[in-house]
Amino acid sequence: MSKNIALGIIIGGAVGSTLGRAVADAKGKIGGLKKDANSTRMWQKAIGDTQKLRSEIARIGAAGGDITTLGRKLEAQEAKLKRHGIAVHNLDTEYTRLGRTVRGLELKAKGLENIGRGIETGKSAIGQAVALTGAVAIPSKVSADYQAIIRDIAIKAGIAGTAQEAGMSRAIIGGADGAGIGRDVLAQAVQELVGSGMDVGRAVAFAPLMGKFSVGQGSEAPIT
Repeated sequence: MSKNIALGIIIGGAVGSTLGRAVADAKGKIGGLKKDANSTRMWQKAIGDTQKLRSEIARIGAAGGDITTLGRKLEAQEAKLKRHGIAVHNLDTEYTRLGRTVRGLELKAKGLENIGRGIETGKSAIGQAVALTGAVAIPSKVSADYQAIIRDIAIKAGIAGTAQEAGMSRAIIGGADGAGIGRDVLAQAVQELVGSGMDVGRAVAFAPLMGKFSVGQGSEAPIT
């Protein structure tokens, strides 16, 4: 099995399962946020109905009509709101407050949905990583190609020329040397993930693991 295919296997295994869990967690949180938003919207509607009922009672009462039935309905409605912790003496403020809460919950849900789409994009890199180029750098030498890949990742991540770029390079070299695989190959795997939307810190954190498991999954003998 080639080094590139082995890297594809580990990306599809360790990285893929991690991304899968992240997607599942995000979907669970999104569902909870939407449920809370719907519940809050329901109470906001109840406040609006109570305000309308008050207005109706005031109108009928001013006209000399019987408000007994409506009065009992209002009492029951206000009691229900009180049990939920809503200040019935200041419904205008409460209506506005709940409206802000609904918008906040919806924005959080939308944000998580965007993150989820980013994670799904990262998962697509699993398949792409299998098709990495066959060129392999000698582990004991930092090639021009390797340096170019590192700089490309750094530019994409906005860390070019910083200590983070140097730290990223050391992590990838360590992962490749520890497993005895080409540095270029491991760097290209990280490049694929970052290019597909994964945070550079997360992608680099997987580098040593990808290097070790690529050999453990049955790859050819370490390059010398």
